[in-house]
Amino acid sequence: MNAPTTGAAAAAPRAEATRVERMERLLGAPHDPANPLGFPAIAAAGPGSPAQGWETVLDPAERVALFVPPDLGGGFCGVAELIARLRPVYRRDPATGRAFAGPALARAPLLWDEAAPRESRLQAARELRSERPAPQEPPRTGPGHPAGLVRAAMAMAAMDTALRLTLDFARDRRLYHGTVTDLPHARAALADAFARLLRADALVAAAARARPEGNAAPTACADAAALTDAAQTAVSTVLRPAVEDLGVVLGARSYLHEGRHAAFARIYAEVDALDPGRDPSVGRLLLRRLQTTDAQAPVGGALSALADAPLWVGDPQADRAVRACAGLMARTAAAARPVTEAAPAGAAAEEREAFFTELADRFADSRSFTTERSPLLW
Repeated sequence: MNAPTTGAAAAAPRAEATRVERMERLLGAPHDPANPLGFPAIAAAGPGSPAQGWETVLDPAERVALFVPPDLGGGFCGVAELIARLRPVYRRDPATGRAFAGPALARAPLLWDEAAPRESRLQAARELRSERPAPQEPPRTGPGHPAGLVRAAMAMAAMDTALRLTLDFARDRRLYHGTVTDLPHARAALADAFARLLRADALVAAAARARPEGNAAPTACADAAALTDAAQTAVSTVLRPAVEDLGVVLGARSYLHEGRHAAFARIYAEVDALDPGRDPSVGRLLLRRLQTTDAQAPVGGALSALADAPLWVGDPQADRAVRACAGLMARTAAAARPVTEAAPAGAAAEEREAFFTELADRFADSRSFTTERSPLLW
């Protein structure tokens, strides 16, 4: 008989889910023309500019507290929770996400480094609280830094929306007595984009969970740093090819800045800015380091959530290293169904169809395409 779950332990996941759902509600329905944070208003903001109402998503003090550790007077609770709470904003619009989080993420390497001089960290927190900093892109970070992991997670959030918009178009667009989703090449492109997203995001999730709770210091866990760089490499490898393939399915609508699917053009324009930018050679070295880790006795539990299915990141050498040491988190509660996660990118027809079925189910249920499968307003 299982021991009863304590109230605190049971309440924690629900509390986090509630905070994420609140972010969704604050952003409002994306296709509502009256919503200042909806797709129509965002399209009118101009290339690279955030939606005009972005500052209403949390008050300034609450927004800053997301990034500032408790020892500096903030409420930062760890990389995994921060990723969960930021993703709704980047799913809505990368430029709006940059306005919302960019200044804080630019200071994160110092804020989260417990080895740095305390006065320097306090000064960074004071600057963040006292300024109205201009939106800025978080800088590229050194290998294994959690700020880079957050960048990678936000890229997957934007890719989620690019895939969702493309599927929305393909389901409604009628051709040859059917819809675009009935065309084999379009169906395959959608399934493959979903497979790429899931595999890269599974590694992002594993890297986030590998860090000690509430601790984002670069030196917190060597295995977490290795997973972080591998995750960045995976995201960097799949991002542009997947979005470009989705653009082929959308056709001319992929570059239109008006209409129901106009947000896709904004995401496409942001691909370079979203790219976490790890050097694949660095990622491969760290993946090979993971290969030496005993999968039956993972250090610090860093790899314990990984199942034995293969993880492909799109680079043959990296893929071989990943397959040798770990796989997707097919058996974790937040991951996608195992049948959809077990197939490689060059999947056989039936395996690709399983990916498409999962994709369509999540779309119908208004669930995210990333590993957490969170509820969305759509």
